[in-house]
Formats: sequence, C-alpha cells, structure tokens
Amino acid sequence: MGIRSASATFTRLHIPARTGKDFWGNVEKGLKAGCFKEMSSDQSHAYGFASWDDLFDTSFDYSSYHKAEYVAFQYRVDKRKIPPILFKYHVREAIQQYRLGTVIETGARFLLNPNVKHEPTLLSDGQKNRSRRIDFLKRCIDIADVLGSDCVSLWSGRKPDTINLQTAMDRLAESLEPVITHAEHRGVVLGFEPEPGMLIDTMNAYERLLQWIDSQSFQ
Repeated sequence: MGIRSASATFTRLHIPARTGKDFWGNVEKGLKAGCFKEMSSDQSHAYGFASWDDLFDTSFDYSSYHKAEYVAFQYRVDKRKIPPILFKYHVREAIQQYRLGTVIETGARFLLNPNVKHEPTLLSDGQKNRSRRIDFLKRCIDIADVLGSDCVSLWSGRKPDTINLQTAMDRLAESLEPVITHAEHRGVVLGFEPEPGMLIDTMNAYERLLQWIDSQSFQ
C-alpha cells in the first residue's frame, strides 16, 4: 500500500495545461469525493484515495496532496480477511453443532508438485523433498487437532527405482518418525492407508511396517 509496502507502484500523469479557474480546488473536490471510506459490516472490501504521507488520512486536510507542482496521493485497497485460526475454530463449532465427523485427507495428487502426481512423498529421493511431505503432514495434524478430527489419512508413496525394498522400508520408517511424534504430541490419530501401486499396498505390507513402528497414534 503506497510507499509503506515492501513494493510499490508509481504512476505519473502529465497535465499539459491547467483546466478551469480553480485547478487545485477541483483537485481537492475530486480527491475528497473518491476518498477511502471504511468498510461497513456487510462489505468484503473498500477502496479510495488516501494521503500520500499517511494512508490512514483520507480527509486531505491542509492540502496534503499538493507537492510542489505535483498532485500526490495513494489509492488504498482493503480486503476483509478472517485469521486462519479463527476460521478453523468456527469450522470446529459448526462440526460440533451438527455432530459431524471429519477426516483430514492428505492424498491430493498435485498439491505439492503440480507436475508429478503425489510427489514428493515420504519415500522420495532427497531429504529436502521428503521434508516437504513431512511438514505438510504436520500441518494437517495441527488442523486435525483444532477441528477435533477423527484422524489424518496418509499413505507411503511409491518406491523409487533407485533403492531396494529394505532401504525403502527404512526410509519410510525414518520419515514417519517425526510425523508420529507430532501426532502423539497433538493427540491425533494417523490412519495409514495401504494403497495399490505404493510401497505399502496391502495389509500384509502394513503388518510388516509395524515391525519398525510402535505407536498407539499410528493405526
């Protein structure tokens, strides 16, 4: 917003000749007619002119727009936003009011990578890639905690061709460790889903995974 923002857009217009007998008086009338006005309770946004020196000054008193031979002012745009945490609490109240059950689903195909389905996963090559999935799962756990959800659903991911089965199981267990710890801290259940085409694709494979994991939060 103006020069108070980290970035600003400046537009300079040239008036070849003053129009009317009272040029500056007409400027003031125009600015005050289009000045910023605070949002009412039923509005989602508001916009209008504001002082160049103070974006909260919309009265243009003392000709604050008059800078030498220039007319200087800001165009202020406000949008009403609900803080995320407040939005989550309102959703939780609605869930409780209507006695709904919720599950946080984490299997969106192109959420973390718009070009490769389901990537990155807990098994992806590169710690940085796996960390993106881990951080995402932790965020989902936080949301589940706020909403009082039944569980967070997750899966293993596909085994990369670059590693063998044993390495893949070790990597999966290692990646799950911080996720499970976070879930235990939040009191959230992780609902692990065997998925065709992934490393853990059957209940037998899931039973084998439990040799690496011992947690009541992992089901």
